[in-house]
Amino acid sequence: MTSTLKCTLVGVALTFATAVISQPICSDLDIISVTYAPFSDTVVQVVVENNGSDIFDYPGFILFDQNGDTLAKEVVNTFGIGASSVHLLNFHPNANIPTGPFMATLELWTGFYQLLACTWNMTVDLCPADTCTNVTVTIVNFGSALINSSFDWMITDTLSNNLASGTFFMADTVQFDFDDVCLPPGDYLYWVDSPQPTGGQPYFGISAGLSNYSMPLIQGGGNQSIPFTLFGACTDITQNLNDPAIAQEALVMSSENGILYVSRIDGQQIGLIEVFDLKGRMVLSKDLASPNGTLDLREHASGTYVVRSRTAYRSQRIMIE
Repeated sequence: MTSTLKCTLVGVALTFATAVISQPICSDLDIISVTYAPFSDTVVQVVVENNGSDIFDYPGFILFDQNGDTLAKEVVNTFGIGASSVHLLNFHPNANIPTGPFMATLELWTGFYQLLACTWNMTVDLCPADTCTNVTVTIVNFGSALINSSFDWMITDTLSNNLASGTFFMADTVQFDFDDVCLPPGDYLYWVDSPQPTGGQPYFGISAGLSNYSMPLIQGGGNQSIPFTLFGACTDITQNLNDPAIAQEALVMSSENGILYVSRIDGQQIGLIEVFDLKGRMVLSKDLASPNGTLDLREHASGTYVVRSRTAYRSQRIMIE
């Protein structure tokens, strides 16, 4: 009786030990890309595919630079890694972010950072390899009533140049439409022309991979827009400023106590300045006929705004406190 019990306990112990030391198969994981998130320069996006049966429970990725310093870390918020998944790693507040390709170490931890599961040593470039990134513009009805309308859409750069345009069509059996555009890193506005009310609750949005912006469309409201920056940290500003024609149009912008200060570096008049909130609504516009000017935003809520000049080579995001 005692011998049988001892054997049983030993068997249980061996089974438990085997479960504890069991490791996931890292070769089943393919790291597809490690880049900035498309719409943020404070987040690293790791795209991974799982070709095996292990789910890598409660995963968290950490990215280290060539000196072993932490660049970015994921907050665990998923049960496991499925066939394909995207993981968002927030940059460490004191990280020295490389500006080109660098040697990196990527670690995968499981069980809420209890177990180091996998390690990869790799060369990483946080900017996308391709000259343009596929972006999808969408419209979808989230309301209970059907929409029977067409919606013209357009993507412009910060100089109001039309880069892409088309028309969404919605009918009784089609309450979702989309189109694809390939864009280089930069600042853009995505416009949709809203017709008169036909029912429903249309939302228009823009996405790159699993990252997206979206907002409700106010029917009968005319042109509405979403300002967005695509891989902003990868925009080659230095190359642009080497072009004298563009450099002459560059602006310097700053804010203090709700006042936006704008200066033009060549001494010419600034021209029309437009300020948008992050929902694409214009909150203020002013035509400045001198090389230096101010815009008073103190009556508006504190937060981030997009400031656009008709003559500047790009728009700029400004924090108003």
